[in-house]
Amino acid sequence: MTPFSSKKIGESSPTVEQKKIHTSLFRRITRYIPKNKSEYQQKKIPFFFLILITLIAAYTIFRVTDTAYQYVTHFDIKDIIGFFSTELKRDEKDHTNILILGNGGGDHDGADLTDTIIVASLDNEKKSLSMLSIPRDLWVDIPGYGSSRINKIFENLKAEYNEEEALDILKETIENITNVSIPYYAKIDFAGFEEIIDTLGGIDIEVEKSIYDTAYPTPEGGYEIFELDAGLQHLDGETALKYARSRHSTSDFDRAARQHKIMSAIKQKVQESNLISSPLKVKKLFENFSDHLATNMLISEMISLASFFKSLDQDKIVSAVIKDNDLLDEGTFLYTPEREQYGGAFVLIPIGKSYDAIQRFTSLVFDFSNFFLEKASIQILNGTKRFGLARTASDELIPYGLNIQHLDNADRKDYENTHYYIHHPENTRSTEEAIRYLFPQITKITTSAPEGMNTEYDVSIVLGDNFNTDKL
Repeated sequence: MTPFSSKKIGESSPTVEQKKIHTSLFRRITRYIPKNKSEYQQKKIPFFFLILITLIAAYTIFRVTDTAYQYVTHFDIKDIIGFFSTELKRDEKDHTNILILGNGGGDHDGADLTDTIIVASLDNEKKSLSMLSIPRDLWVDIPGYGSSRINKIFENLKAEYNEEEALDILKETIENITNVSIPYYAKIDFAGFEEIIDTLGGIDIEVEKSIYDTAYPTPEGGYEIFELDAGLQHLDGETALKYARSRHSTSDFDRAARQHKIMSAIKQKVQESNLISSPLKVKKLFENFSDHLATNMLISEMISLASFFKSLDQDKIVSAVIKDNDLLDEGTFLYTPEREQYGGAFVLIPIGKSYDAIQRFTSLVFDFSNFFLEKASIQILNGTKRFGLARTASDELIPYGLNIQHLDNADRKDYENTHYYIHHPENTRSTEEAIRYLFPQITKITTSAPEGMNTEYDVSIVLGDNFNTDKL
């Protein structure tokens, strides 16, 4: 064997029989090639077909090779969706609703307390996402299981039932509060939360106001200082968790709003990093996720969920929080009762001890999400002799998200029916739908506004004698 021989060590020479087969194939192919002019005249048709077949074969090999190369170098998760995904369950409004829970897990104090409770609703037609946070201190009665703050339901039931049954009962409780069908749940602990953000390379958050928490809890049961300056910040997993959990210098409701911002930032980072289109990164993310995740979603449904988030625009995400009514604001449908009634515990109770208002608000957030993005300016005018009716109506409507900018008296005080004018229709498409949802009997006036009415606002609502705040 020469030093430059291409023959590999241990490779045997062709046998006599193999040489005969090779020679036979070569003769079959070359017998159609004419060797002189006379043969060309006789074999020109077979020779033409030989050339044609050779060209077709060469083209086919090129296309297959090129397609394989393009697939390997430009892999897209959408290419395999049809093979490996399962369509997400939808309700009658074409929404997919998911209960997202966060707990400490591991050796943390209160490891099974679900202090993060978010209902996420995916609108499959509008390709939008709405998120609604339920406060951890909401007091709930569960027939057959007792009463407690909502964040303790899973902890209490897990001790008596298995984890899956406990999560199902918690999910059913949230369904009763919101009047929304929720087929899926996903519970993640602190360690999983940190790992996912670190896998993404961190997230970017616009911190609205500086945080200085002198009593942030440590895993060892002590406290440390956590501070974060206002402005655009790049957060790793550990810092993002502290940003999401800190409540010493802010309220639980501020914390819920920050959690929504983190979810939006994660979605944005996933899209920017093209993570969903990378099989290796998806595999790594799921590996990190699975050790810290409890969910009833199939892997194939998670692939469909990933596909939805890949196409989700940042400006189609709506966030809302159910709050207490210490300060009149969007989502204020709860109040704090005397602690003595609940064994000295701080709890929150629905105003009127009914979930009706929360369910109406939930419907607005999920079904009329663009309404919260428009933020159309509204003025309310009292068209009756009932003193202070415009103020009363405003206080009842602000919690539903109406952007009320002005209160005044109408041009008359003898209006029987409540009606409204649209002054700037380009800003009010979804707002008008929300108004009609809250006031089924309201009338739209399409003629010109009365003389003297201020039309600088997008909408004017004129209250008539038939206006009844008890129905809100």
